[in-house]
Amino acid sequence: MPWGPATSRTCASWNAARSPRPANTFNLDPAPLLVIEIVSSESRRRDLGEKADTYLAGGALSYWTIELPALTNVTRPEATIRQRDEHRWEARGPIVGLIQTNTPLDLRINLDDLTI
Repeated sequence: MPWGPATSRTCASWNAARSPRPANTFNLDPAPLLVIEIVSSESRRRDLGEKADTYLAGGALSYWTIELPALTNVTRPEATIRQRDEHRWEARGPIVGLIQTNTPLDLRINLDDLTI
């Protein structure tokens, strides 16, 4: 992926298995601008429920979920984008193909390029 002059390559990742913490606790300090979850059939309920609520309560500005054919019952990659609207998520999607946004940051992702 080519990086433009206004694009940051700084990314953070978190591995729950390697991060000792009490069950059901999350530290979102500082609050993330954007959270992207890759949804699987096994994680769907948690990603769209508990995690969405946790990210909202933790101050995240945007929460995206992406479903891939290898992991869920979709025929091509699709995303749902949730933007913070006061005290709830405003969702749009499913979106297929190209996502191009400048909120919360400049980002361009061709979902059809995502594979496992």
